Amino acid sequence: GFDEAMACYESAVALDPDYADPWSELGTAYSLEAGRGWAPVAEGFARARQATERALSLQPDLAEAHAAMAWIRLSHDWDWQGAGESIRRAMMLAPGSALVLARAGTLARVQGRRDAAVELHRRSAAQDPLSSSIVNTLGHVRHLAGRYAEAEVVFRRALELAPLRTISHAWLALSLFAQGRGDEASAEVVLEVDPEYRNWAKAILYNGLGHAPESDEALQELIARGAGDCAAQIAEAHAVRGEADAAFAWLERAHTQRDPGIFGVMASPFLRALHGDSRWATFVKKLGL
Repeated sequence: GFDEAMACYESAVALDPDYADPWSELGTAYSLEAGRGWAPVAEGFARARQATERALSLQPDLAEAHAAMAWIRLSHDWDWQGAGESIRRAMMLAPGSALVLARAGTLARVQGRRDAAVELHRRSAAQDPLSSSIVNTLGHVRHLAGRYAEAEVVFRRALELAPLRTISHAWLALSLFAQGRGDEASAEVVLEVDPEYRNWAKAILYNGLGHAPESDEALQELIARGAGDCAAQIAEAHAVRGEADAAFAWLERAHTQRDPGIFGVMASPFLRALHGDSRWATFVKKLGL
């Protein structure tokens, strides 16, 4: 589906290169492509920036383009101030836009403002309740806020909307485990269609269930498949397993690779075991957070 969408956006800008909306959508798509590891990070975000800047040059008051730029500044540039400026501009132009509200919620999550993030994503989902992506993100922030039963409901809704969507089964499994429902979590995690996220969730889940060999196997497979674009997730898996040295090594690698996953470190419940380590404050300061 993603490839088909990309082809449609590229056809749209070829048909009418002066139409801002598809340039903005294309910028968001390029960002997602790079963020998921489906394209080289630097190359993908360069394309995203070019497309988004094109949209803004054509229509400076296009809120969705400002939101797209906010996402680039968040997930690749780690320019928190610039992202905030883009989001404030987008909110001024379209305060009821589901996409704009979602990006504002993401900034709140990056900054560790969990309650604000939940509320912004709740408002986003209320504006676009049929978007599985937006609904899934609401589940994500509810999980991060420790509201696991609410997260479970939302992840199930995201999967009803798009049964083949990625990431939702992994997060649903971890939400079930957090509620003490290990058997259900084990049955759910194997349904995750994205292999990297499946192994990430398995490494965390099986460690929590006391299944060390299975956790080891999942982590090694995650490293084998995702070292180039899942360094932040590998760090999370090591952290929950009590392997602080390895976790910090992978965080440093994520920083060097400009792994888009690194912008979520402040809100990650899987990295909390590192917060008391002196290296944590140093790393967070390096990110400008």
